[in-house]
Amino acid sequence: MPPSLERPLSRANFALPLFCLGAVVANQSVFRLGAMSPLWTGALLLTIGVAAWLLPDFAARTGASDRQPFGPANLLIALIALAPLLADLGIGWNRDFPFSGDTWFHVGQSYRMAFWWLSPVASPVVKVPTLDDVRGLVSHPSSLLVSRVVALSIIGIVTALLYRRWRLPALVFAVAAIVSWGCFEATIFLRYPGARYLIDLPFLGPAFALNDIELGGRLSNVAAPICWLFILRPWLIRRWPDIRILPVALLLFWQKDVIYYFDSVYLEPWGVILSLLAIESLLEYGRDGAPLACLLIGAAATVKEPFILALPMMWLAGAPWRTKSQEFIRLSAAAVVAGVPFVLYYAARKNVPFADMETNRTVHLAFSSHASERFAAEFSKQMTYAFPGTSGALAIAVLVCLLAMLWRANSERRLALACALGAALLIALMFMVDAASLRWAGYFRFLMYSLPFLASGFMLLSREINARWCLALAAVAAVLQAPSAYTALALSAGPASGRNFVEHYDAPLVFPIKSLTAEARRAGTLPSGAPILANTIDNTQRSLPGSGITYGPVGELYCTCAADHPNVLALFIRFTNMSASLATHEQPPGSRFAIWQKTDAQRPECLAELKRTCGHVFTRFEAGELVGALGTAR
Repeated sequence: MPPSLERPLSRANFALPLFCLGAVVANQSVFRLGAMSPLWTGALLLTIGVAAWLLPDFAARTGASDRQPFGPANLLIALIALAPLLADLGIGWNRDFPFSGDTWFHVGQSYRMAFWWLSPVASPVVKVPTLDDVRGLVSHPSSLLVSRVVALSIIGIVTALLYRRWRLPALVFAVAAIVSWGCFEATIFLRYPGARYLIDLPFLGPAFALNDIELGGRLSNVAAPICWLFILRPWLIRRWPDIRILPVALLLFWQKDVIYYFDSVYLEPWGVILSLLAIESLLEYGRDGAPLACLLIGAAATVKEPFILALPMMWLAGAPWRTKSQEFIRLSAAAVVAGVPFVLYYAARKNVPFADMETNRTVHLAFSSHASERFAAEFSKQMTYAFPGTSGALAIAVLVCLLAMLWRANSERRLALACALGAALLIALMFMVDAASLRWAGYFRFLMYSLPFLASGFMLLSREINARWCLALAAVAAVLQAPSAYTALALSAGPASGRNFVEHYDAPLVFPIKSLTAEARRAGTLPSGAPILANTIDNTQRSLPGSGITYGPVGELYCTCAADHPNVLALFIRFTNMSASLATHEQPPGSRFAIWQKTDAQRPECLAELKRTCGHVFTRFEAGELVGALGTAR
């Protein structure tokens, strides 16, 4: 008999083996089994089998009372918390596409993964499917009946129907169906774990309908905090959006960079939300919440890899040295089934030939005293951009709060806070010792992995003070973060180039392409679908589907309307935000800056040539600088 079997197998929930199976589906690793050693299939089956035997019936054991009924106050709190993010989405609904950074890759990967899921089971992998390829699949609904997403849906439905009456057969069926299917597949789309791309699928419909390739990922990320407040938190923590969560929500979702990344196509938002839930489970339930925290971190790692570094700390938060044998098995089993899917994902990713991966990046540990000094200086500089003025005061107060709560909390909560701080530092250390990350010191996207853990003291304080003081704390957080939220909204409402360099010194780059082409079409000088030749001012530029724009070689400027290219677009860089001083006295750190500055210097001559050779010229001056000029022959 398994040591933790508390009721018949027919009534056991098999939560841990089902989580492990779901995680390997979400991160895509199970669909690489066909190209890997059979030992990996055996390791996955062994993990699922041992988890089902040792802990067939896993419950969070929260001891929580039933949640209170949902009321208007809960909706109001959620709207206050998410108001800047929702406003940012609305204001920037039809914004221009940001080049540079990883935006293009994540957009492309969403559509590549969509093509993979919509293709027939075990069909050959198409390395770089296009949007037209995806549209071709969707335009033939009958072919979707044998697609992978339909196969997954059928397996899920059959498993759910079986589970209602025969839970062990349901588990056996799900494992047999998924693993045997995975052994016939050899996906190559493993540059990042696949969970967020899977979440994107229902949001790609609006993106297709509106011809906005960025919209699918943005809607998916904005949905993350909504699901946190109205689905995940009520389910796992037994609380609707309440006054206790408001200070932390204001701290995070009124911060300009958090707003920026949650209204983007980057992968981190869902991982941040799952990490927030992990921390709250520890603070709500103490050591009993550690197994759930481990599973939530394991789920976060199916979205982005660095979150897995927090898993050992979540295990330690359960005080394994002080638990009885059955509790130790429960805690450790949760940690193992949370970690094994990541190990399998990492092995599957290493198994993909380098030539089949559009982009790849490995961690190279390298650090020195000189590098540490440079890292500290750059990190400090970047933090002044991320937390200016009152926002910086709040950030410092949150760190002080974490240390103060570590000192005054009871032993169980103190352990939870210490492990949260350890997780934040462990993730930060990884970016400090990774050679490829050194040039990105202080990059806010790297800091986002640690934010939920650093906010743990602030979250605990919100839970321990009375409701009136909690409301006062929320009001203070709102006042201090309001300038940061306003900055984010002003950037969304402002000119396209105003969003240049808000991530780092060389990303992103935004051009007023949509507004220029729309103006020319309204004027009747640019027919729909007419080709446009534009300069490639940066090697990250790609032709957007539906735009009709073709980019020439890097650094070559086009300022003449001619018979072979009657419509030309000249794009120029506006230095602003983090790179505002690069155009004046700072030395450019790379060749890209030299290309930008050389092109910018040609603005007067280019504009004059456009006016001489083109029938109509449409220009965009932003902050007094020419950032785009579209010439049409008609």
